[in-house]
Amino acid sequence: MARSELPDADHGQPADPQPGLSARGVRVVRLSPDEVIVKRGLAEVRLQLEGVAEVLDRVLRLADGTLDAEAMVATFEPDLQPEVRRLVTGLRARGLLHDRSAEQPADLFWLGVASHAPDARARLTQASALVIGDGQVTESLAASLTACGVGRVETDTKPPKQAGTWDIWCAASEDPAGGGPVAEADAALGAGVVFLPVWLDDLVIHVGPMTHPFDSACLRCYLLRVDANDPHREVHRLLRGQDGDGYSGAGFLSPMTSVAGQVAGMEVVKYLSGLPVTTVGRAIELSLVPFRCDVRRVLRVPRCPACSGVARQGAPIVAHGSQLAE
Repeated sequence: MARSELPDADHGQPADPQPGLSARGVRVVRLSPDEVIVKRGLAEVRLQLEGVAEVLDRVLRLADGTLDAEAMVATFEPDLQPEVRRLVTGLRARGLLHDRSAEQPADLFWLGVASHAPDARARLTQASALVIGDGQVTESLAASLTACGVGRVETDTKPPKQAGTWDIWCAASEDPAGGGPVAEADAALGAGVVFLPVWLDDLVIHVGPMTHPFDSACLRCYLLRVDANDPHREVHRLLRGQDGDGYSGAGFLSPMTSVAGQVAGMEVVKYLSGLPVTTVGRAIELSLVPFRCDVRRVLRVPRCPACSGVARQGAPIVAHGSQLAE
């Protein structure tokens, strides 16, 4: 037998009877009779075993939700059963075979990412998120977090006076980030809470950067770098000085605020569930009119007035002469 990426199974007593297994959504690439790739979502495994393509084909045809693991193994010849049991066990461990009852889209998603975040769903149900704002983006973001199963989601119009037990704060706004979101980002730094801003500015949706306090770039870092790289910064500074209260002067349509909340919601869900693919240190810029999307890496500004070491340390005191009382 050639090598396989699947873990060794227990070749002692057969496993206890399990619920009927299903292979719904699994895709297979047959490279040769002895080598195949099995994939669903982020879960992917390459199998290299003699005759594995034919065996896998039989396993997937049997995985229609009516047979448990041992019943599937029992349909094979006795000399093949140990390897088939190992194959079925490995596929199930990677979420490529699943219980028949777990066939809702959300169930299949979490099975597909289980190899990257095994306890993602449990972490999500125990997590908490505070959405700061009172507009349509706030409503969209809060609704998406609730729909994805975040355990505790609340909204407020301003940051709480105490940090509380929140895992993350989000600031949602239909206006440019120069006002409310910056103040809320500073409050999150002071409270030591992970922070994600989302806002609209001249028909462009901005999400991120997600900030881990004093560890990754904050919102001020992002705005300072945008300003420093803007060839028309003086014009844009004058325009920002004319921003008033209320909605952004460019206006927006409902799909724009919905997309803003949904994109931000997905980033929050990935962070809370432990998936290693979030906007920490990155900013998303998305325009629907015309369509474009950019993801930019954001580095910390060395002397950022909000998150640098200088911001947290007092000015040095220079003493001159003897400090001893005479």
